[in-house]
Amino acid sequence: MDVYEKQIKWILLQLDELSNFCVEGLRDLPQGNLRLQRKNKRNFYYHSIGSGNNYKRKGVTGNKDLVGQLARKEYLARTNEAAIADIKLLEQLLSKYKSLDPTEVIKRMSKAAQTVPPELFLGQGFAGTGGQQQDDALRMRLKDYHQWAQEDFSQSTYRPQEKIHLTSSGIYVRSLSEAIIAERLTANNVPFRYEQLIKIDGKWFSPDFTIRVANARLLYWEHAGMMDDQNYVSRHLSKISYYQRAGIVPWKNLIVTYGTSENGLDMEEIDFIIRHIIMKQL
Repeated sequence: MDVYEKQIKWILLQLDELSNFCVEGLRDLPQGNLRLQRKNKRNFYYHSIGSGNNYKRKGVTGNKDLVGQLARKEYLARTNEAAIADIKLLEQLLSKYKSLDPTEVIKRMSKAAQTVPPELFLGQGFAGTGGQQQDDALRMRLKDYHQWAQEDFSQSTYRPQEKIHLTSSGIYVRSLSEAIIAERLTANNVPFRYEQLIKIDGKWFSPDFTIRVANARLLYWEHAGMMDDQNYVSRHLSKISYYQRAGIVPWKNLIVTYGTSENGLDMEEIDFIIRHIIMKQL
């Protein structure tokens, strides 16, 4: 599953939850509908119940609570209608969706192009500005950051067989969550190094992402994606303890995001971190 497909499915999940919320809310609201009559440039509200011969209408202008409940009932009903319609549209989109995962795109390339090593034609990505206005100074810094990201560096060689997710920046990462972070960084024109080695108290560590920002500072991003595994949690906490000894701490130069085997990334959180924390420091 590529980053765009995952975002569509995430939106579907949110819409489904919104629809359920509306349905639950409607159960607690009164029957009937709100009606309006204008007299002498004033609004008069009526509570309408039933239809035809069973139609009843009662003035409720002075009952603000009931007026509010009836208005909310219509709001929830219209929201639910829109959510259901959007769910159908997105489901149709997914049924015809062509994966943008680099590995899947390569499979659709010609036999000749498939024989070319991915690192020769990936790496440029499709980076934009992330909606950020770039002055000349920032453009120059980004040029330097991209050059820095492409330079040789000491990278972790731990279990290379686990790096199975190819990204549009031409690197392989270990998990889908890391692939999504890498794609969102690339889409926002944020250069990075993956698993660059750092030495702390005689031990080697490899933060998932190392990002260069203004004044030659470095930001580190760790994604802890197995927080429902106690052994994993213990190793993660030990790593964070070493980071702290080296002055790598949250709110200063360390970003940590979390997930479990069942719940991966919060897409809103990832985009917020990139656009409102990282990009403001470029």
